[in-house]
Amino acid sequence: MSVTGSIIGFVFLLQAVSVTPVAGQGWTTEEAVPFGNHADLAVDGSGTPHLICTNCSLWEVCTDTGQGELIYATRQGGSWISETVAGDPAGFLTAVVLDHLDRPHIAYCDTLGQMHYGYRYGGSWALEDLDHPSPGYYRASPSLTLDENGDPHIAFIERESIQYQRKVGGLWVDEDVTGSWLDNWSARAAIAIDQTGRVRIGSWQYYMSAVLFTRDESDWSSDFVDGQIGWNPWLVLDDTDTAHFVYHGSGVYYATDSGGSWTEELIDDFGQNEPNDIALDSTGRPIVIYTRGILVSYDPFLYDLELRLAVRTRQGWSSEMVAAYSA
Repeated sequence: MSVTGSIIGFVFLLQAVSVTPVAGQGWTTEEAVPFGNHADLAVDGSGTPHLICTNCSLWEVCTDTGQGELIYATRQGGSWISETVAGDPAGFLTAVVLDHLDRPHIAYCDTLGQMHYGYRYGGSWALEDLDHPSPGYYRASPSLTLDENGDPHIAFIERESIQYQRKVGGLWVDEDVTGSWLDNWSARAAIAIDQTGRVRIGSWQYYMSAVLFTRDESDWSSDFVDGQIGWNPWLVLDDTDTAHFVYHGSGVYYATDSGGSWTEELIDDFGQNEPNDIALDSTGRPIVIYTRGILVSYDPFLYDLELRLAVRTRQGWSSEMVAAYSA
């Protein structure tokens, strides 16, 4: 989600369903596309949602068969309008952000392992391959941000390392942030740029801790969050460039830098939990979207799932169920 102020809407990561709070009426849901795995959502200044997702009913349909399509959808005149951006997306997370003119920019991985960046301008899509010495190597879950000039910066996992890519002189330049010391085959590397222009990437060290990487000029430094395993982290920076993390450990955890040391808080340890995103509201409070699941069948695997939203108050974390479904 690309909202740093108040959360206006969000989507299921398993089904492309737009969810929006309605004043005095609770939550409403509506179908954006018939199938929508691995969705990401950005909301523009007028409150219009911009959705990117794969149209695969199952993860394997995209990854194993290569029969999926990358779909962009937005809500116009009370209904959803969708279009195909590209074919052959892999079954990993996608990313969408909006620039200062509310134009969508996206990142995704195809089934050959090639990472792509794209943007929509003048009614059509321009897609680019990220330069890399081994494009067939395993990649997963790109995260995307734009700098003050509107230039894209992308982070993703490549087997055991975090890769960072940006454009220099019109060409993509790749940096290996960590080297081969992570086991990150399905984890995320969340990216943000602070107000001084430094790149910040949040990920995790092999079965140990969430970690925040900071790029000063060409050097990377790391700051470890002691405590819970930081699986699949999401990251947002506030107005003072303080990092706010949410990630999966033995539950859904939140962490922030409190004057040079990290403070961790448990949001929810009920059942199988998975964080979906974090944002800050207009007062700076963290708001977390996560999925709570209970395994009800082993063969086949079937979960009863709840999509929940949690808000941090002075009394602690308060959460509510937005929707329930099975997968």
